[in-house]
Amino acid sequence: MNDLFHQDIKKPALTGLFFLFFLWGALTCLNSIIIPHLEKLFVFKDASAFSFANAFFGSYLIMAIPSAWLIRFTGYKRSMILGLLISALGTILFVFASKYVSYAVFITGFVILATGITLIQVVANTYVSIAGEKKFASSRLSLAQAINSLGYVLVLTTPFNPVSTGQESIVNIARNVQQPYLIIAILIVFVSLVYTRMQFPGNSLSLQKESGEGFLRNRGLYIAAAAIFFYVGAELTVSRIIQFSFSDKYSSLLITVMLLCYWGGMMIGRFAGSAIFHRLSPAGVLLINSLACILLVATAGFLPQGLMIGFLIVLGLFNSIMFPVLFACGIHQSGHASCFHGAILIMAISGGALIPALHDPIALHFGFRASLLLLIVCYFIIAAAGYYLHSRSTAKE
Repeated sequence: MNDLFHQDIKKPALTGLFFLFFLWGALTCLNSIIIPHLEKLFVFKDASAFSFANAFFGSYLIMAIPSAWLIRFTGYKRSMILGLLISALGTILFVFASKYVSYAVFITGFVILATGITLIQVVANTYVSIAGEKKFASSRLSLAQAINSLGYVLVLTTPFNPVSTGQESIVNIARNVQQPYLIIAILIVFVSLVYTRMQFPGNSLSLQKESGEGFLRNRGLYIAAAAIFFYVGAELTVSRIIQFSFSDKYSSLLITVMLLCYWGGMMIGRFAGSAIFHRLSPAGVLLINSLACILLVATAGFLPQGLMIGFLIVLGLFNSIMFPVLFACGIHQSGHASCFHGAILIMAISGGALIPALHDPIALHFGFRASLLLLIVCYFIIAAAGYYLHSRSTAKE
């Protein structure tokens, strides 16, 4: 494992880096499950869910570039710690929001948490991608993202997951989430203190003074960013379909199992991708997986409901390597990869707000099966990006 990273990275720092991915994966999963229930405390209608999605994913769009400037002037290590502390503050505010049913506290904590996660995303993904040999960048990031998916899976198996508890009472759910959010906040603060004692190679002056010049002229970077935009949108759309579209037909336990299979497939695929990318072209694997997703979605549209859900769950396995490959290949499209390039790619995560929001009205007006065409369009764009990145990597060899 260490040969994939910078030769000076010690095991404690490597463990701390991976735990950072795990922690924000668990927190993101908890938010995606809990926030819809917390919204009901304030008697929001369906339209408000889109507004909150805009607030969260809009933070990626707005705060990514400022995060890159912060990294440039403070370094990766301090930026990691600051991102964790900001996230801890947002998490603590969630505890107060659920306890006192305060909309003002809830929205404030929501924006603060999203800002902290944006900073962590820019720091962690960029650092993992550029801290070692360029040819192993996709493998490193795939391994780190597998740890991130492990956080999703473990949260889904916990007893405070409202999907698996039957959703008896919104107020009871709000009370139940106070404890896990408080535990996570304490854990984040503890990890921040531990990080102050760790050494992260590459956090030197040379990396702090990374130049952002020229990144606006990088075509490959923007193609990868566009693909990430549609990938995140497609990934979250499938997750929402599994979690909400058939909640009136399936038990909460079965929905939890289906989500576990979906995110578990993501985790397994990323662990496998970390090994596969030693032998195969990451962009080539991306292209194949994108085409497989198109075939799966197109086939699912003609199948009975039970089989259709099964095909959509399998998408998790093929989705798994898309973000690590697109981010790692995109950031290395220039000869001087930097946190500014990483910030452009993180901005594209904002697709997680637009694509699911487009899917819902399409499904309402044209039918659920017809709405799957939106997923096909997303995967077609990802496939086109995979072809471009693969052709460029082949031309350089």
